[in-house]
Order: sequence, then C-alpha cells, then structure tokens
Amino acid sequence: MKSILFAMMFLAAGLTMSACGSKEKSDVKSAESENEESVETAKTAKTANATTAGDPTGIVSIRKAWKNKPIDVDAGDITPGIKQFALAFCKEYPQCETNKALMDYLLSPESDKKDTYDLQASSEDGDYTYHIESNPRKGHIRCMAAVQTAPLTDVCYWNRNNGHKLFAAYMESTHESGEYDEHLVVFYDIDLSTGVMTPETSIANMIEEQVKGFDSFSVVLPVDGKDIEVSAYTIDEENDSADSKDMLLKWNGMTFDWKK
Repeated sequence: MKSILFAMMFLAAGLTMSACGSKEKSDVKSAESENEESVETAKTAKTANATTAGDPTGIVSIRKAWKNKPIDVDAGDITPGIKQFALAFCKEYPQCETNKALMDYLLSPESDKKDTYDLQASSEDGDYTYHIESNPRKGHIRCMAAVQTAPLTDVCYWNRNNGHKLFAAYMESTHESGEYDEHLVVFYDIDLSTGVMTPETSIANMIEEQVKGFDSFSVVLPVDGKDIEVSAYTIDEENDSADSKDMLLKWNGMTFDWKK
C-alpha cells in the first residue's frame, strides 16, 4: 500500500520533488499511525478474549481484586440501603453475569415498582431470564438465573453497633459439565458519613479457612434473622454424590463467630 501511494505521488504533475517528499512523509506517517491503532485494537480484543476464556464466570477476577479496592456509594440525597449498596458493588464488578443482571434491574425504573422481577438478557451463549427478589425492608436481594445450574448473586447488610453497616455479597456459578465451579463471598464495612465501602477481609478469611480442603462450598445469606449458613462439600464423582459439612456463623453485633 505504501509503495502504490508513493508512486502515485511521484508521478503527479505540477509537484516539485521537495513537495512530493513532504507529502509522502505526511501520508506515510498517517498510514503508520492507523496501522498502529489497528494493531493495538487487535491486541486489546485478544486480551479481552483470553481473559474471558480464562475466567468465564467473572468470579476469578473479582476474587483477585476485591480485597484491595474500596467502593464509593452514590446515593444522592437519600439515606442508602441495600439497593444502593448492591448497585455500587455490581457496578464495580459487572463481569459476573448475575451481578450484571442485578445492576440492570437496579438501574431500571422497575426496581422502584416491583420487588419481584424477571429480567430478560442476552449473551454470546443465548438468551437468559434472571429472577430477582428484592426485600429492601429486610436488607436483602437475590438475583438467580433461570437455568439448571442456577448461577446467583445474593446480597444483604447488617447494622453494626458502631453505627456502620456491614455488606455481604455471595456469588456462585457452576457449569453442569464440571468445567468450572466458582464460589465467592465478600464483605464490606460501610461508613455512611463518607459513603465508602471498605473491604472487610477478616470475615471472608474466616470462611475461606473453614472450607479449605473441601471440593466446594456454598453460603446462604439471611433473609430472616442475622446468621450466615455455610456448607462445605466433599464430592464423590464416581458415585455422583457429595458429603456436606454444615456450619453457622452467628452475628454478634459487629461481626460473626462460629457456632460451636
């Protein structure tokens, strides 16, 4: 392409050699710039595809990032509650499909009209329905995909004795073929005077320590009451079964203790 462009410029009538050389340099520079942009765009697309391929649920990247990243809550002039906390979290981490669906619901007018809502969404894998159950009075929202493996995002908050809030989000996504099985629970301390959600890693670490050595785990955040249910699983693939260890985290007004 550059040689063709140069020949056309060289043969053009009425142009001096110096003008031709100046025009050629300008066009070559422009062509090289466009080529660099194309290469950079291709690199970015390749990186995005590789990231998606290595983290199909989005949960792996959230696990790597959340402990070191505070989140701002944009509540405007109202006193924030579970919807505002959940929206801030999902905006920060929309790569998890149920986080994205929950974010879309919370940003829509429907979130002010309906506490139970079915949201239709499309992806590369097809069209999905996400069932959302919002209970602002109890400080809890659940978003679950209407498929056999039922990926979900579960969120709630507690009032702490020091005037702060404690927010939790539990995400899980499991492929029916066993290709992936991702589970993550995160916690944030919320200071309403600053509107900042600060990662509360100690509680997450408590759970991670308890489920270490098991094949999988699940977390049930409370709709009623204040305690968290944790189940750890040992999977027997040969017999297509699993043994579970059920545990309970008891709320003490500031954090949790394992029930003995």
